[in-house]
Amino acid sequence: MPDHTQPLFPLPKPTLKHLLLPAQPKRVDYKGNGRGQRSIREVVRSEHAAFLATQLKAVSDWIEESIPADDMPEMTGIPVTLTTKPGYPLATEDIYALTTQRGEKYGPPPVHLQSLQLVDDEGRPYTRILLNVPFGGLGVLAEKVRKFSTGTGTKGNLPWLANIDTIAQAGIEGLWTDAPEDLPQDADPHWWQFWVRKYPVASRDRFLSIADALGLEKRGDALVLPDHYVFVARGTYSTLASSIPLLDTLAELRAAHACVLGLTDLNLIEQEDYVAEALQRINFPPDDAPAVCLLDTGVNRGHSLLEPLLAAPDNDTVFGDGDGSDGYTAQSAHGHGTPMAGLAAYGDLRQLTASNQKWNQLHRLESVRLFDPHRLHDPDNYGSVTLQAVRRPEINNAQRKRAYCLAVTAPGTDDGKPSAWSAAVDTAAYGDGNGSKRLILVSAGNVHPDNAGASYTYPDENRKTPIEDPAQAWNAITVGALTRRTAVTEGDDEARRLTPIVREKGMLSPFSRTSCEWDPHWPLKPEIVLEGGNAAVHPENHIEYPDSLQLVSTSAKVQAGKPFCSFKATSASTAQAAGLAAEITARYPDLWPETVRGLLVHAARWTPVMLDGVDPHRAYTKKKNDRQRFIQILRSYGYGEPDIARAYFSAQHATTLIRQDELRPYKKEKSSVKLNDCHIHRLPWPKQLLQDNYNATLTLRVTLSYFVAPNPSANNALKGSRYRYGGSLLRFLVRNKDDSDDARFEARMTRVAQKTESPDDDDVNVENLPSDPGWALGSKLCGKGGSLIHDVWKGSAADLAQMDRIAIFPAKGWWAYRKFPEGDPWHDCHALPIRYSLLVSVEAEQEIPLYAEISNLLAVPVDAG
Repeated sequence: MPDHTQPLFPLPKPTLKHLLLPAQPKRVDYKGNGRGQRSIREVVRSEHAAFLATQLKAVSDWIEESIPADDMPEMTGIPVTLTTKPGYPLATEDIYALTTQRGEKYGPPPVHLQSLQLVDDEGRPYTRILLNVPFGGLGVLAEKVRKFSTGTGTKGNLPWLANIDTIAQAGIEGLWTDAPEDLPQDADPHWWQFWVRKYPVASRDRFLSIADALGLEKRGDALVLPDHYVFVARGTYSTLASSIPLLDTLAELRAAHACVLGLTDLNLIEQEDYVAEALQRINFPPDDAPAVCLLDTGVNRGHSLLEPLLAAPDNDTVFGDGDGSDGYTAQSAHGHGTPMAGLAAYGDLRQLTASNQKWNQLHRLESVRLFDPHRLHDPDNYGSVTLQAVRRPEINNAQRKRAYCLAVTAPGTDDGKPSAWSAAVDTAAYGDGNGSKRLILVSAGNVHPDNAGASYTYPDENRKTPIEDPAQAWNAITVGALTRRTAVTEGDDEARRLTPIVREKGMLSPFSRTSCEWDPHWPLKPEIVLEGGNAAVHPENHIEYPDSLQLVSTSAKVQAGKPFCSFKATSASTAQAAGLAAEITARYPDLWPETVRGLLVHAARWTPVMLDGVDPHRAYTKKKNDRQRFIQILRSYGYGEPDIARAYFSAQHATTLIRQDELRPYKKEKSSVKLNDCHIHRLPWPKQLLQDNYNATLTLRVTLSYFVAPNPSANNALKGSRYRYGGSLLRFLVRNKDDSDDARFEARMTRVAQKTESPDDDDVNVENLPSDPGWALGSKLCGKGGSLIHDVWKGSAADLAQMDRIAIFPAKGWWAYRKFPEGDPWHDCHALPIRYSLLVSVEAEQEIPLYAEISNLLAVPVDAG
């Protein structure tokens, strides 16, 4: 964003750079607890064992009758489904005990977990497990049932088998991990995502061979994940269901969706040609400046406002035609990628054209045409294509820093679980393990008020419309939209009859999707919101989009004499957020992508209209409904609207500290992997100054940003560390006034970590509320941030003076449990380090010279002990 953009927070004069925490943290050994919990159903063991044995016998009979003997040598086994009784799900260790029977040096385990789902039956959760059982391996399950029959009570042999209700051979329905009602069973061909098991290694080639023999139409290259190859192909339900060898290669089967570009995002705006005048005022950046890289429909760089920022080699495409121009002009007069470029570069062009001041442009543009508008109606393997796209500009210019902007989405799961595409975005952000991390911003996806018709109601439609794929990606910043454009200024009679949907500045844009309907197990999204425009209701009850309620950007049809166009929705807000990220990078070139991501959130604020009377720091002291309202705010607005001044600078009364570090979360002891260490950072608080102003109200803000290594599968839905989506997870804890010494603080950290590991996801449960009433979210709720953890404390200066330590500690993810053979990229993954960025700020409501005092303390070397 340019210097003159009006921030919420007045720019400090002179501008004060954020401060770095130079001292090394104290490293301490740490132990956590990651075991899940479950209830055991009361049964008569002998009767229940006989019941399960009968079902196993039925599966065995089906194998003999249904699978030709010639197919057996190449098949690894058959899919078997186990389902628990509603109200009696299994814990992670129960499932692990069910599937792992011998070490890897003896070959693959005889019973292999393919996928699992936690299903809700009117408030009674149950577990559905899909196993791959090799021929002859049913005896392993039969022996477990026999042992169960000899035990007694709820603590005898394998007590969790009491929860198993059914055992049956699994067909295509057992592999399907999307909503059951979405499984297409008609005779028409459909696009599918085939999640092929990575091991045994022959599964991939067998799948491709069988798919060719069945005549499946494949699309794109495979997406490679730690445990899967994901292919997109088209075929009929009956073709898939009748091929047991094909199903044998799969861990999961999902629907493939086409991406969405909202045609209603764009329409014509009448305007005068201000471009020549603006060009006289712009100071363009050098070639090596940071860039926003648009992954979109291409950009028409012939626009005179874009050409100085977008060099021809930087206007690329993943398609073989080499054409990087905006391919969406046939569908819309103004394209999609080209208006995105204008907003990513300059923000709303009203700012540029209305000013007569010099404009210092700090960042450039890049573009990779990722989407072909002629194929938007067909799904593609977007995960694989996205990974190709993010690597192309790095080949052209490996040294340039960039923020990737992805504002095209697809319908996906409604509950927030990872997809192949979102996992690819997370993979791209996590990088190649050699430090090459990437900053990626993704739009939340759009609500289309005109499609809802007379049933449209604001903001109910937004709250019940889930964020789209791939915006559930943990490592990306998901951007939603608010609006401050609440006045229709067109002067014609029809415009005067229009009523804006949003009438109060700073509320949610009518186009912005939310995560209000997601399973609470998944992260809080979006993280931030920016301007996305508004819509209006006509007296005849239809929706209109006057230009005055939208943003102004660059049109792809500049040659037609219309260089400007209107643009809106979460595409517009994401482009602006990417521009802000590139500006931060230009001002602080040594910051990691994780840190820039953290600063965008750290600078965000909830406005009074967002909170609508809810006090985040006191929501839990009132009715339970207040806590639910606050969670709804988080899942609609995220952490608020970024304040440009706070993102760029500190002030005397508002100081931000930054630490970039890494830790090794795990260590191997004998045959198991244990939690390794945590970091304790000392915060340089000016205690005398705080004590002199002991009654002053201060705000402490903490953001922890890191990137997870993703490993998506239906198993991630189970609440427990063994099947978590991230390779390693991190959390933070701040010392409080009750921690009289380091030992007490470290003991409390262990207790908090154990609660964090708990499978309980009831955000409004009293046990999950903050222990310190000053914190807005508390450890349980702020842990819902995925790989970006943020919380805000408010209290007295006297209390803050005692909050001078912050611990960064690990929680177990799949790195701690998974073993991969030599040669696999994830071999010895338990030994990998994880980078993190810690941002801590303190802000006073009155003028207190915090910055000067803290910077003086930082000049004096001191350890973290």
